[in-house]
Amino acid sequence: MPSFAVAGSVVFAVSAAATLAVRAAARRRGWLVLPRPDRWHTEPTALFGGLAVLAGLVVGLLWFTPMAWPLPGLLALSVGMCGVGLADDVADLRPQTKLIAQLSAGLLLYLLDFHFNAALPWLLDLSIVVVWDVAITNAMNLLDNMNGLCAGTAVIAAGFRCLFYLEDGPNFVVVASNAGDNADPQWWKNLQATPDASVETLTGYDATRSLGHVRLDGAPAEPLTLSPSAAATAWYLAQGLIAAEAVGAIERALETSVAYAKERFTFGRAIGSYQAVKHELVEILRRLENARSLMYYAGWAAADKPEELAVAASAFRLVASEAYDHAARAQISVHGGIGATWEHDAPLFYRRAQLDKRLLGGTGNAADRVADELFAQAREAAAA
Repeated sequence: MPSFAVAGSVVFAVSAAATLAVRAAARRRGWLVLPRPDRWHTEPTALFGGLAVLAGLVVGLLWFTPMAWPLPGLLALSVGMCGVGLADDVADLRPQTKLIAQLSAGLLLYLLDFHFNAALPWLLDLSIVVVWDVAITNAMNLLDNMNGLCAGTAVIAAGFRCLFYLEDGPNFVVVASNAGDNADPQWWKNLQATPDASVETLTGYDATRSLGHVRLDGAPAEPLTLSPSAAATAWYLAQGLIAAEAVGAIERALETSVAYAKERFTFGRAIGSYQAVKHELVEILRRLENARSLMYYAGWAAADKPEELAVAASAFRLVASEAYDHAARAQISVHGGIGATWEHDAPLFYRRAQLDKRLLGGTGNAADRVADELFAQAREAAAA
């Protein structure tokens, strides 16, 4: 199966070849549009350039995208919009007709589960998808008025996408296979750009974090030489990264809560002047600074004392996750009624905190690892 770079090269070649072929055929058969006041081009321009755009899109999707829903729906929608464009080339459709087709395409995109941000209210999410579809379509139409640059623009876009794939390299996932009860796991690198590899998108509790099931049934893989210590280091670094994200989220939750406590008045006083609110905000700060200190400790251990990375990263994960949970709850409490609605971002912080507590083994396992390390150190000290 080709890499993304090869697939991108093929898409670029198909787009370029189709553009040249369609233009030559249109000129040979007289399928041209002459200059006129409502168009910007100054020379007779070939029609049906949308066929070249569609050819590149279809080949690109079928080349390295698993044939699973919603791909068939997206292909059908693309063919339908291309048909509208071809009909416009032949019959010169009215602007209102084309706008209705664009709005309908945006609605169908949303129904095919293409979202801007699923965490937004559905009406706002739908509006952004529809407006984006109409804007992109009319941007291409605007370019097409400039001496028929639409198909050429698609070729340029495909070429740049190919360069980006060459720069980024193919996507892959590293997996471990169990080699036996007493043996170390075997590590493999599986390329995701294969027909046997697929990603099933999940709609999770936290809609702002992408989750999915990666299936690699029969997908080709390369064995990796990875020592147990290297695998453990990668695991603890991942724990630290989740915790570091929590530290940033706590800072933001504290900032918004303090700002709201200063501007929200009740009984003639800012709510931040009341002791109960002040103590809640100070507790967020205390837990934040505790987590930040452990973040520095984990970073130092990863760089200079790897034998302490296990306990440092696990302690950091435990404390930061608990601090994030408290900060998210306090943020909702301080904001009152609006903090419990989708009119505010506070529920997003809370959902992210709850999901983070459960990723990569969860904070329960982190607490067990900290306890095991401390007991092991105590036994070693007692034995010495």
